[in-house]
Amino acid sequence: MPLKLQEEMAYECMLVRDIIRYVLLEYWPGINWTPSGIFVDQNMDSPFN
Repeated sequence: MPLKLQEEMAYECMLVRDIIRYVLLEYWPGINWTPSGIFVDQNMDSPFN
């Protein structure tokens, strides 16, 4: 797999992770979700900071 494609896939995975994290923390606070596993870290350049 070309390196550029791997980088794009990694970015897309991080973006999806950050979207899920944002929705669970900001839109459904009633579920009292605590980030764990891959959701603990958030990218500093994420649009969902």
